[in-house]
Amino acid sequence: MLLLQEDLQGKQNQESHMQKELDNLKDMTFEKQSLEMAIYDCDRFSSLCNEKDVELKAALSEKRSLEMQLPKLSSQGSKKTIAKELVDENNQVKL
Repeated sequence: MLLLQEDLQGKQNQESHMQKELDNLKDMTFEKQSLEMAIYDCDRFSSLCNEKDVELKAALSEKRSLEMQLPKLSSQGSKKTIAKELVDENNQVKL
């Protein structure tokens, strides 16, 4: 009878140990799912950052292009203004 009690206690200890291992595996499964979600979010964030980077580079390129055109437009505007002022002065002289 004592042998049966020892055997039962050994099996209960083994079952308790196996239950702890099962609980640990469940925890690891949850952690794995959480990690997979974090990796997905990180990849999504990285993708959004890359898209914004492309948009920013395009806007910066357009800005530089417009900045390069600005002196040309200013000089053309000045020439038109000077020509108009000369015409106005000529008209005043004729009057």
